[in-house]
Amino acid sequence: MIFRDICTKNSFFSRNEGFDTIFSTIGRGGLNHAKLSFKRYDLLFLLLLLLFILIPTVSLSSELTPRVGDYRFTYDNLQLPENESMGLLGGSYLLRKGQWYGGLGTYSAVTGKRGGFYTIGLEFGRTFLLDASWRLNLNGFVGGGGGGSAPQGGGLMLRESLAIEYLSGHNSYSLGVSGVQFPNGDISSEQVTFGFGRRFESLFAPVDYDLANLDHDILRWLNNGKNIGFDRYQFSAQWKQYRPSSNARMTTGQPHPDEMRLLGVKVRYFPVDSFYTGLATYGANGGGVDGFAQLGLIAGAMWPLTPMINGHLEFQLGSAGGGRVETGGGLIIASEFGLNLLLINTFSLGVEVGYIVAPSGEFSATSYGLSAGYQYDLLTVLNSPEPLFADSALMLHDWRVRLLLQRYDPENGDEFRKPSSGATDDLPVDLVGISMDLFITPKFYLSGQAIGAYDGGAGGYAVGMFALGYQQSVTDSLLLGGEVGAGSAGGGGLAVGDGLVRHYYLTAEYQLTKQIALEMAMGRFEAFDGPLQANLFQLSLAYRFSEIVSGR
Repeated sequence: MIFRDICTKNSFFSRNEGFDTIFSTIGRGGLNHAKLSFKRYDLLFLLLLLLFILIPTVSLSSELTPRVGDYRFTYDNLQLPENESMGLLGGSYLLRKGQWYGGLGTYSAVTGKRGGFYTIGLEFGRTFLLDASWRLNLNGFVGGGGGGSAPQGGGLMLRESLAIEYLSGHNSYSLGVSGVQFPNGDISSEQVTFGFGRRFESLFAPVDYDLANLDHDILRWLNNGKNIGFDRYQFSAQWKQYRPSSNARMTTGQPHPDEMRLLGVKVRYFPVDSFYTGLATYGANGGGVDGFAQLGLIAGAMWPLTPMINGHLEFQLGSAGGGRVETGGGLIIASEFGLNLLLINTFSLGVEVGYIVAPSGEFSATSYGLSAGYQYDLLTVLNSPEPLFADSALMLHDWRVRLLLQRYDPENGDEFRKPSSGATDDLPVDLVGISMDLFITPKFYLSGQAIGAYDGGAGGYAVGMFALGYQQSVTDSLLLGGEVGAGSAGGGGLAVGDGLVRHYYLTAEYQLTKQIALEMAMGRFEAFDGPLQANLFQLSLAYRFSEIVSGR
């Protein structure tokens, strides 16, 4: 495939290429650890790909702007060495400008024997209209991850595809060919790919949007035939405990530990008042299963039991594995019943009980959970007319999206990897990820982050973090600050103990425009109860935008 040839024959990711040092002369000790020598083509290639993300999102308009995008799902049946097959399910969130698009993509194993295989990265491409109902879709992906003891090498994943799509209303159905490669591993496969997409339209506001202009902007879009109204969303942080059944087994054949502890996040979207769909993701941080991760689509119903208590029944279909948990090909089915206490209009606390099973593996468990949720109504473009709430108290939610390029660099004497990893402790690990930051005040923000290794002998290593950050303006363009975070990590042979990890670092952000910025960070990444200790260096490309919400 063309994309693969560019990335391999021209040595974009070849380990034989020389290094261009971004931070190369700051020595050893304190800030002297800032040796971040990304390979020239690694950094250049990733930054060029970012243009595909910025093209559909950047707008210099001071007005409310509709944004068109797609939720897309794909399925590839990869052929691995020794005639092994692995079914790979992809999901992506894509924003468009014209025929170009870009966004976030993730891939996970759902069939075969590599449960726990995940990657995350950048998805981008272009469509070519053939007529009103048909188009071609040329697509690429660059990311990091792995797992499930697959031969992914350092974890860098490249995927390219060419598909023909049939358009029907807001939906699209595709059939084509794809190629998946791990250039520093042993996976290289070309196959037929199937896909489904769902188009959406949302409203973004610039970071300096004046709510006094809202009536004018809404009237303008109503006159243009747009249906403007509110959609309800709920974000929840959740702690879970799995109690495996007596017949559950590890990949080693041994009985399963008595419990597993996980941290995760759940996003619910309510198309109608009592029904919701969404996404849930978790990572292990206790129970001796570091590296276990779970990602799934959810659907459920929520109904009031009293004025302050809601009940919900939820089902999940997704993938899970890693941490020596025997989930077979990775497909999981789960259910959950919960009670939610409404504290005020926007905040809630919940308790949950449920059940999870891996149909092709030897894992099943009863689950117990505690959650804290935040819900709001987002001003958006609707598929059907709906009146605005006359009593709505509107406000701006300020967001920042960051593409993260990280490096773990061990100090002399730092223990970094498990003895069985096969790599030396002094080999740095390079990672790529995404961060979603919500500013709760003009200076403080809450962050959710998903990160995976793409080089450094740690393929399959992944991190999910919650963080609190602070920024202070020094000049019109320069902001200084810091961030502390905690979450779950595992896989790739890194010695994270039970998987509970933390980071803390200082940041410097330079704003190229009001929406686009470059950030550099230096600090530490550590396991709470494991030997992993490393200096953390980070480069980020950030994009800021706002949403208009009602917390009724």
